[in-house]
Amino acid sequence: MASRLANSPERGAALIDILTTLAILSVTAASAVPQMQPWVAELHAGHEARRIWQWMVAAQTDASRRGRAVGLEWTERDGRLWGVVVVDGNGNGISQADIDAGLDVSAGADVPMFDPASGVSVGIHSRVRAIDDAGWLEAGSDPIRFGRSDRVTFTPDGRATPGTVYVSGRQGSQYAVRVSGTSGRVQILRYEHSSGDWVW
Repeated sequence: MASRLANSPERGAALIDILTTLAILSVTAASAVPQMQPWVAELHAGHEARRIWQWMVAAQTDASRRGRAVGLEWTERDGRLWGVVVVDGNGNGISQADIDAGLDVSAGADVPMFDPASGVSVGIHSRVRAIDDAGWLEAGSDPIRFGRSDRVTFTPDGRATPGTVYVSGRQGSQYAVRVSGTSGRVQILRYEHSSGDWVW
């Protein structure tokens, strides 16, 4: 019985069916990859925007716990963007002069912002409407906008430096992490290119 099944036409037909199905699945998967690329790019950019959001919320919590201002800065090193946490060391807020004098000091290790392979960066890769005013930001504009500084500071009473960090990914995906000054609220927004609006 076993030898008859092994050599039967039915077994050969079943093998052909399996191979045909695998070939169809391979072709379908290959054709779907280009259509998924914008979705994957959006996913990566959104993930990195959430990481910045988490970093800022952690700094808020740290400022409240310490009873001192805590600042976040961005710096480029070895072709990669790093986040630096700075703590007010003398109780008068964070300033570049106090950082240079060693009074306001970094706390903990620097944080790598992005995986270079993800294609995500702090940047503005295409023209978008500015969040802070009614104007537009051109591609290549400064993506870290906290007044004249690249530093956002959170105070123990819940206030913060108002401003925005713009995060861009492949395929034109654009996010922003927005900090409100009075409330210290941190929000993630996504840019809709079709309407020119930022959405929550």
